[in-house]
Amino acid sequence: MSLGNENYIKIENFIKEHKISVPEFISLKQSFGGTSRDKFNSGRFEFFTPEEEVKAVEALKNFRSVKEQIDRFCLGKNKPSGYKLGVAILRLLVLKECDVEILLKKIAQKAESLHKCADKDGYRTMLVNVYNWKNPNPLEL
Repeated sequence: MSLGNENYIKIENFIKEHKISVPEFISLKQSFGGTSRDKFNSGRFEFFTPEEEVKAVEALKNFRSVKEQIDRFCLGKNKPSGYKLGVAILRLLVLKECDVEILLKKIAQKAESLHKCADKDGYRTMLVNVYNWKNPNPLEL
């Protein structure tokens, strides 16, 4: 992946250190705006700014907590999983309005509302609906 490009060396190290996939990394970076998969494929993708990296590491910490909570409360063959779920979680967590503690609580309360979805948007909608259930400060889609 790196072939000497400094940004890609940083990306490769970040992916290894935080044990995430390339699509999850790209999605995490995209959630900060101003980048695209085309830039990644053409070698013009840039690593996080120092501020973004701090936020990204925090989002990844929260990401693991959310995935663990889903695994704890969702059982059976319709349990949400996969990288599309991961992308949806990461995009939700970088929203400044999203309180991870509320999300964790809502997952426990509304586990029956969590299920497999066809795409990232389906997972995002599902998670926002769970987060917004009886929440006085709902997120907007």
